[in-house]
Amino acid sequence: MTSPLARSTSDTARLMVGAPGFAVGWQEPVYPPNPAAGAQWAHKADGRFLTRLLAVTFTLVTSAVVANRFPAVNLTDSNGKLVTSAPAGGTVVASSTLNVFLTTGAPAYAFGAAGGTFGFLPDILVPPDYSWSSVVSGMDAGDQLSAVVLLVQRFPNDAAMITAGG
Repeated sequence: MTSPLARSTSDTARLMVGAPGFAVGWQEPVYPPNPAAGAQWAHKADGRFLTRLLAVTFTLVTSAVVANRFPAVNLTDSNGKLVTSAPAGGTVVASSTLNVFLTTGAPAYAFGAAGGTFGFLPDILVPPDYSWSSVVSGMDAGDQLSAVVLLVQRFPNDAAMITAGG
């Protein structure tokens, strides 16, 4: 099937953020491996798709070492530059367990320090090679991140834009 080429960027309709009614794409969970103690988890967007992160959950268990930890979820571009960051909890102290639940459209940032914390995740459609990751400031070598689940929507690159106008 052939179609006329777009004359300008104004002639191209692009799939943007917000829940599409019907689109070529799908939703699925992604399970990054649990990182080693003291390390962070990360997930790079697949090169074949544009990806929208709808929700993320993970558990932070802190060691008995006295320190304050500050968890967040970061989005970095393909050059490793920080695009945005969302808090994934408040001040987490030693010997605590924090269960993080972040979602798009949540009404507030997550600031819980133990137990469950619920909060906002930026609604951004990311191109290939962008990465979502945890960052826990003040993390001790004995702290553990685990049970990471990312709920994503994926759209094939060739379905993310169509010719608009004529």
